[in-house]
Amino acid sequence: MLHKLANSCYAVYDEGAASEKNERMWFARFKSSDFNLGDQGRTVDLPPQVKIRLKHRLRLTTLYDA
Repeated sequence: MLHKLANSCYAVYDEGAASEKNERMWFARFKSSDFNLGDQGRTVDLPPQVKIRLKHRLRLTTLYDA
């Protein structure tokens, strides 16, 4: 069924359609009654020493390969 819905989105929006991976994620959320459409960042587990440095130096960025 999801495949049919994804194909319908591609038929309507063509290249502007979301990826199938995103659609799967959205449908899973909708199925669990989560209708939040806002962007959600990627969760990142930083090492404790990085968290400590970030806490004390707010100008640092987190460019980190997980």
